[in-house]
Amino acid sequence: MSISLQVSLLSGRTICLDAELGESLQSLSDRAQVALASRRGSFLNAEGKMLHGASTVEDCCLKDGDVLTFHMGQIEVFMSRGLPAAASILSDGSLVAWGEAESGGDCSFLTDQLKNVRKIQGSQSAFAVLLADSSVVTWGDKRCGGDSSAVQHKLQKVEHIQASNASFAALLNDGSVVTWGDAAAGGDSSSVHDQLKNLSCSAGAFKAFLG
Repeated sequence: MSISLQVSLLSGRTICLDAELGESLQSLSDRAQVALASRRGSFLNAEGKMLHGASTVEDCCLKDGDVLTFHMGQIEVFMSRGLPAAASILSDGSLVAWGEAESGGDCSFLTDQLKNVRKIQGSQSAFAVLLADSSVVTWGDKRCGGDSSAVQHKLQKVEHIQASNASFAALLNDGSVVTWGDAAAGGDSSSVHDQLKNLSCSAGAFKAFLG
């Protein structure tokens, strides 16, 4: 049995490919590459989740008429520290995530916010991203820093972000630091707030500073 799939580039160009249920995604990718006269790429489904090449069309529960995005080039994958979820920044600055939804594997509800992503960090089961406008967006398990609403008003003009197992820290351009997540894992820095001022360091140094 075969089904018809729509395959689209980020540019909007779309083709239709017929695929057998037992065909691997790698084979389908090779055919899409030829049909689109493009570089090698990877498929993302309608929810923005990456489909792995070793899986078959049937494994991915694809149906007749489904739309796939063909993302050209290499996709750098960022794993949460507990490995239940992963995320990738695409070439257009948007972001996709997959895996356990409660651990950061679902960011579909943040699609409008996840644009012009510069950097991503993952805790045990949450993600934080730094956007081009120097703001921060988080999602995932709130116990591991997935909920930054309590400090969101402070997360402006951010220079760097860094994750620990269950918390996050942001270095602002005035040299101050904002933290959130599990207090026992560094998410509450209120006791040393007055000391965390006038810091000036690179992303690597900030990571080392936080241990």
